[in-house]
Amino acid sequence: MRPIKFDAADLGVSKDIPQIIAQLDKDGAAQGVGKKISPYSLYEGQFRSNKRHGYGRVIYSSYCYIGQWENDRQHGFGK
Repeated sequence: MRPIKFDAADLGVSKDIPQIIAQLDKDGAAQGVGKKISPYSLYEGQFRSNKRHGYGRVIYSSYCYIGQWENDRQHGFGK
């Protein structure tokens, strides 16, 4: 799939996890800013090696978390 131009960033679909649309490294892994869409949630924020890492927010049907992520888990204090 060709990268998508968005605000001067090249975005594409993660090679290993097609539900992630993000900035990709040379191996096709999500690195930087992007989104992950699943049947139960929407995540918008930073990625490292296809994992939520850095600042981001996740929205579930009855819950929302905004804050830091580390290795795909909520980390520290968030809202």
